[in-house]
Amino acid sequence: MAIKQGMVGENMNLYENEYFSLTSENNKTYILVKKIGFDIRSFHKVLEENNRINVSNFLSLKRALDEVSEKGVEIGTLKPEVEIFISKDDMECEILVNLSQDYIDNNIEEVRNKIIEVLKAANIKKGIEKKALMGKIISSKNILMAKGLPVVEGEDARVEYFARSDKKIRIMGDDKADYYNLNLIDSVSKGDWLGEKSPAKVGKEGFTIKGDILLAVSGRDEPLLYDEKSIRESEEDGKIVLRALIDGAVSFENNKICVQGHLIIDDVDFSTGNIDFDGHVTINGTVKDGFSVSAMYDISVLGEIGMGSAEKIISKRGNVFIKGGVNGKGITEINADRNVYIKYANEATITAGGEINIGYYAIGCDLYGDKVLINGINGRLISGSVYVKSQVIAGVIGNVTERETNINVHGFNRIELRSEYEDILLKYKKLLEDSKKIKSDLNIYKKNNDNTDDKYHEKLAGYEKILEDLSYLNRQRIKIQEILSSKGEGEVSVLTGMHPKTHLELKNMKRHVDKFTKGSFYIENNEIRLDEE
Repeated sequence: MAIKQGMVGENMNLYENEYFSLTSENNKTYILVKKIGFDIRSFHKVLEENNRINVSNFLSLKRALDEVSEKGVEIGTLKPEVEIFISKDDMECEILVNLSQDYIDNNIEEVRNKIIEVLKAANIKKGIEKKALMGKIISSKNILMAKGLPVVEGEDARVEYFARSDKKIRIMGDDKADYYNLNLIDSVSKGDWLGEKSPAKVGKEGFTIKGDILLAVSGRDEPLLYDEKSIRESEEDGKIVLRALIDGAVSFENNKICVQGHLIIDDVDFSTGNIDFDGHVTINGTVKDGFSVSAMYDISVLGEIGMGSAEKIISKRGNVFIKGGVNGKGITEINADRNVYIKYANEATITAGGEINIGYYAIGCDLYGDKVLINGINGRLISGSVYVKSQVIAGVIGNVTERETNINVHGFNRIELRSEYEDILLKYKKLLEDSKKIKSDLNIYKKNNDNTDDKYHEKLAGYEKILEDLSYLNRQRIKIQEILSSKGEGEVSVLTGMHPKTHLELKNMKRHVDKFTKGSFYIENNEIRLDEE
């Protein structure tokens, strides 16, 4: 509490006994000693009976009690009968009654009137606690006597979007991958729900104990980020709802939800010809020998029998999922900008911008990516060549007939990569702060109905560019995290064992395996090391 107020200018007799008398004048307290011999240690009892007295100079009191005086000696001040303490923000005040408890109990109405007078003098108008005023008043105890009403902030807008399926292979209890339930593409029909916003709500105003009104604060707005070409918004039951304008597949591009074209066919064969589609492609059957599929985004081949020697499967900006595997016969090429998920691969060339995830085995394949993961302790990598940036994990590499298997891990510089990771985090944080500022500006434009202004569209374009950059940085961050999860600066790990005639090259350092070996080979301090398990 900060402000202290009370009654002033009183002249009165306060206390008298055979040794001395206590008086006050202009709020100062004086002692006039008539007889020496009073024990100063007993003076606290006098103060208990006269709790308005505040002794601030005990040395003067001690000296005064040692000799008879003709003139009063100043020993302290006189407290007001009722003190008031007001918080700096004018939201609370407490009172302190400096009267004996007997006096208060015997003159309660008079004391209450004094409290009311002090409240009025301090301009306390609202929030008076009637229970405290009409209840028992305790001597020399701070009592909360008035309390303002704080502002209730409005609720922020709540935004919810379509929840996309998890794009990860699930490993079951028997150490096998569940390749039969990977929902790579989330299909929707025209009119389907894709998201909604519950608008921000206005809060409730408050007031101070002096009657000043505290204006209500609205909750923060949150924009719905969506592609206006494929999604529309409308008001439904007080909410702003997003619905698909077209049939297609749900995606998030540059942090905005959108519906991209989705081609669904049974088989790719002579009846369809080669497929080249600017969207997602789902093939419920297979891709026949010699045919190709090219798509801008994700490709799913869902036939249980997989593919034979299809020519090319290319996803320019997405993933490839082949549920039944591929027997490529040295012809098939699979290429994905992101990840490849496949049950098995036989004599095929597979290239991924991210990881290649194989369920059971890869035989005689050329594999290119950041990582190659062949699931479980029985997942096999036999013959062929592997070229990765950071990591190869398999149950078994090579086989008992000692077919040559070549693995090349380009490797990385962990210190440089960590530095790059930190730079990405700093850039991401800076862009995130910029995006929040621009989003706040855009909300102001919307509130003022200025969203047709040229500056609004300029800021909106800048905001969308920042979202695009944030999306890119986030993908890079995740990619580096995945690489840094490898041991050393490049790793080849076998869970069951690696057969002879497996040739390893890690950061240009070579190791030829001449006996069955289990563990992790990794590069550290320019040396290939083995952690045997």
